[in-house]
Amino acid sequence: MFKDLSHFIEEYEGRTTFLLNNQYLHKRLRKGFMKILYHHRTMGRGAEGVHIASVVKAFEKLGHQVTIIAPPGVARIEEMGQSPLDKTEEKTSGINKIWKLISKKAPQICFEILEISYNIVSILRIRKAIKQDSFNFIYERSAYFLLAGAFISRWYSIPLVVEANEVVGIKRARRLIMGAFASIVERITFQQATSIFTVSSYLKERILKVVDSSDKVYVTPNAIDPEEYKQQTKRIEIRKKYGITKKIVLGFAGWFDWWDRLDILIDVCKKIIDGGHSDISVLFIGDGPMASDLKDQVKRLQVESRIFFTGAVPRQEVIHYIDAIDIGVFSHSNKFGSPVVLFEMMGLGKAIIAPRLKPITDVIEHEKTGIIFSTLDQIALLESILTMVDRPDKIKRIGDAARETVFARHSWQGNVIKIIESVKVCS
Repeated sequence: MFKDLSHFIEEYEGRTTFLLNNQYLHKRLRKGFMKILYHHRTMGRGAEGVHIASVVKAFEKLGHQVTIIAPPGVARIEEMGQSPLDKTEEKTSGINKIWKLISKKAPQICFEILEISYNIVSILRIRKAIKQDSFNFIYERSAYFLLAGAFISRWYSIPLVVEANEVVGIKRARRLIMGAFASIVERITFQQATSIFTVSSYLKERILKVVDSSDKVYVTPNAIDPEEYKQQTKRIEIRKKYGITKKIVLGFAGWFDWWDRLDILIDVCKKIIDGGHSDISVLFIGDGPMASDLKDQVKRLQVESRIFFTGAVPRQEVIHYIDAIDIGVFSHSNKFGSPVVLFEMMGLGKAIIAPRLKPITDVIEHEKTGIIFSTLDQIALLESILTMVDRPDKIKRIGDAARETVFARHSWQGNVIKIIESVKVCS
């Protein structure tokens, strides 16, 4: 009897507390306050970590509360995206080291089975969080085979906002074996979603082949926090460090992958140098799988005195290195992703030269905030660079316009405001 009475009191107090919390929540909601459950499956080591941390911080700066459900061992939000621009240099320990080892060494079929199995862990952890608190919506960074958000959203009738940075069928660094099953999971998730946010119009077109409503798919390219771009940088110090004395510095920053085709940029710069343009240098910021080949190419072409490699750069130092350049050049990119470094360059007032790919043209307006050239056209790239190099006034005009545009249209807070509004529309 006393046991039953004790249980009754605990249950009564629990419900009373829940009601009081709900009353408080309703008051906050009238002011626009929301509780958000952010779910992702990434380790957050590179650009994806920058994106996750930036979105979470933007939600919080707007006064919302974010609860994060992530794989065990993932870095705290303050540390995400802080890896150097060379993922091989990142130090890992504990369970993080195990995940990294599995990712690199496990046969692909085993890796995909583990990804599927992780849904069980996610569902249990999200369910536990929902029992402890109430949430206005679930925000999930989509991943292959990730079904947890859709399952919980349907089961508990909680709105689901999906962030889609890739879709099944696009070419990526890691191959996919169970593509058909991944497509089924992706379709279920997209159809369950209240709204879907993606980083490029190319991905939106792919998503619209899966979902039945264009009204719930939004394009929000990557962004910056404008406050971070008002600091004093080490531009002169970085130039001195590498012995750069030329007036105009071209540059690229990031993880040097095959799709960046930086070999094209080196060939083009060699022609420009041989053509008598003595005022230019090139700075490659970062590292990656193509770095060794690129360095060999520079040595073979005998342009080591004009083309420099920084190697791995700590994330917090990247802004200083980018500010050492005058023109950001993207000789190529993948056709679906939104390069974070593009916005970082724009935030620092750098003139941009980039190929005609949708993630680029979603952001850059030709001759106003950058120069767009025909994809993989070396002559067009060369001519685009020369139109800048021969016109320093144009470098400043386009750089200033790029900075103004990214501040006005591409902030993380602006992106999350759109996310919040999409939930309100569907409420």
